[in-house]
Amino acid sequence: MPRNRTRPDHWRQRERRDKILVVIDAEETERQYLEQFKGKSSPTIPHVKIVTKNKDPLTVVNHAIRLFDSGDFDEAWCVFDEDDYKDGGTFQKAIATAGKRLRLAVSCPCFELWLLLHFEECGSELNQKEARRRLRKHLPDYDKSALRCEDFQPHQADAIRRARTLDAGHKTNHQNPSTGVWRLVERLSGTGSQY
Repeated sequence: MPRNRTRPDHWRQRERRDKILVVIDAEETERQYLEQFKGKSSPTIPHVKIVTKNKDPLTVVNHAIRLFDSGDFDEAWCVFDEDDYKDGGTFQKAIATAGKRLRLAVSCPCFELWLLLHFEECGSELNQKEARRRLRKHLPDYDKSALRCEDFQPHQADAIRRARTLDAGHKTNHQNPSTGVWRLVERLSGTGSQY
């Protein structure tokens, strides 16, 4: 008698995982931090493609739009900092251009704020130099070009809580200090909803 070659139902009913594009503005810190979310396998964790466009925020957003328009992704995120771009208008143009098509994980003033929130509250305005100085109190050998994710993973829930608190305390988006990286981290780890 021939064997039944049909697969069990649970094999055929694999859940479809979303494909998420993340375009970042820097090759070092942001990429190293976000790489920890790639390659994890779970129905709730999306496939992630990280692309670096080491340029100003508007260029990052326009690049993300071009890639997203290819139809290969279910959603697209841009990760960039306020840093040196707020006064030149590029920062606000990038936010306006992203509109509702792209999701933003913007840090004001810098990505180091997100890293700092893993260890402490941060309620007053700061600059990149101050953020790095305070981060080195917790990680004396902090080097943005050699980030160790294991330093941050145990404190991720604290960083998310602190970033949410900052958001709730601002009347408008993208005020210093603030970071939207928490939304992206929740999405990539499968713990947050689609935003």
